Amino acid sequence: MRELSRPRIAQILVVVVVVGMFLPWATGDSGGASINGLDAGAGRLVLLVGLLTIGLIQIGYRPAWIGGGFMAAVLGKEVFDVSDQALVSPGTGLWLGVVGAAGAVVVLVWDMFAKVHAPPPEE
Repeated sequence: MRELSRPRIAQILVVVVVVGMFLPWATGDSGGASINGLDAGAGRLVLLVGLLTIGLIQIGYRPAWIGGGFMAAVLGKEVFDVSDQALVSPGTGLWLGVVGAAGAVVVLVWDMFAKVHAPPPEE
């Protein structure tokens, strides 16, 4: 079996974020209605940025971590916005998105710094 590279792991984490847009973002505390990420404007934006970030990682664009950071920030804000509302709690899709985006940022920044090498010594 082939070992997964850091960019491939980051792509998988961003796919988790994209899948989270189709899952419930907010659910009623009494088990009532729920809303998914595509029903919210921020969810559609995160979906678009997620797909773009997957493509940027695929072509090897090093600053792709910026897309992951943007998604993490937007989703983190949404968690706090949903938590502030009475009788509503953040859903599975929102939590998956936050964890996936934050994980992708960590892996992409780690990969970026791992590829930095010291210049050769002067003779």
